Amino acid sequence: MENNRNKPFYLQGNKNTGKSLIMAGIFLTVLALAVPFFILVAPILIVYGVIVVRKGKSELNTFLDEAIELYEKNEGVKCLAKLEKVLELDKDNTKAIIISALVKYKEEEYTETIKLLGRISKDVVSNALDIQLKLADSYLKTKDYKNAEVIYKELLKLQPKSEFIKKALQQCSL
Repeated sequence: MENNRNKPFYLQGNKNTGKSLIMAGIFLTVLALAVPFFILVAPILIVYGVIVVRKGKSELNTFLDEAIELYEKNEGVKCLAKLEKVLELDKDNTKAIIISALVKYKEEEYTETIKLLGRISKDVVSNALDIQLKLADSYLKTKDYKNAEVIYKELLKLQPKSEFIKKALQQCSL
């Protein structure tokens, strides 16, 4: 599996298990033999690490991690089923909504893609170029040229040499 750092935020699983916090707490406990101050900090790190471990194993995170794996395997129907469970637990879960939109985009359900991405904060969408491209393309494919043009013009400011974006903008004018 690809390293999480190379993935967009919405495809990064919840793999922060807290084990490093627990290990740091144990290390500080041993270090406390030489520097007694650390005996105060060590239990806090250990307890916090245990809390993070438990949170990481929550039902929502489990479903979300499974959905991400299914998405990466191009198993859209199964992925959507897991994402529905995530959204039952947290109806505003940004990752679940974005991945649902990506599945719908792959299935060429552009109206549904637009609807789902409309639920996401404008800041989140504007900071994810791949999401902006898919949203603009969805507008284009649903013949909503005005909204497609607005997004493509913003993207062209960021990528002024992009022939792809220039061609897409021309399609908006037809």
